[in-house]
Amino acid sequence: SAAVSHGSWHARLLLSVDEAQAARWKEVLTWDHEGLAVVSPAGHSPGLALDTVLFSARLARGMTLLTQGTAFDVVAQQYLNPSDWGDRPLTLFQAHDHVMVHHTEAEDPAFEWFYTLGLVKFGLDELELIRPRGLPSLEAIQLLTETADGVLRSGQNQKIGNFLDLPTLAQTVRFIKHRTAAPTGRMTAFRQISL
Repeated sequence: SAAVSHGSWHARLLLSVDEAQAARWKEVLTWDHEGLAVVSPAGHSPGLALDTVLFSARLARGMTLLTQGTAFDVVAQQYLNPSDWGDRPLTLFQAHDHVMVHHTEAEDPAFEWFYTLGLVKFGLDELELIRPRGLPSLEAIQLLTETADGVLRSGQNQKIGNFLDLPTLAQTVRFIKHRTAAPTGRMTAFRQISL
């Protein structure tokens, strides 16, 4: 295990894990790479969260490119191969590099559930949007991505009833509900938004 620092940004780098842990991850991730390394942000304060997570992502990118391996963002539930980093240079912080929007059927099959994964890396609740089935997905994805960016830039969870302006989309979202759900098998806090 090594501590990696750049100024006030810190990350942990574990270049190998024990065989039992590696076997569990290989089974969960269904991949056949021989080695397994772990990169994680270390001890970031709320004011440094964006830079610390960006620093850790740069380390993961470097490891992936050096080893020609695959990175898996556990929180965002995303695989990244060397070719995937081409459009992600990580020269500056961009929310869509760290927060992914997923969607599935809602509890009521007449609706779709769109939700973020990745905000937890920054100590924030994830976001969700429930929309009638059949509406264009791209609009929901853009809305959640821009809202996630606004929440990240504010550095704090929005209170229920608050509004957030999204100038790039010329829209305003309202935070209407707080709940927990387990889309990845682990209970996660969500804040629901609506237009």
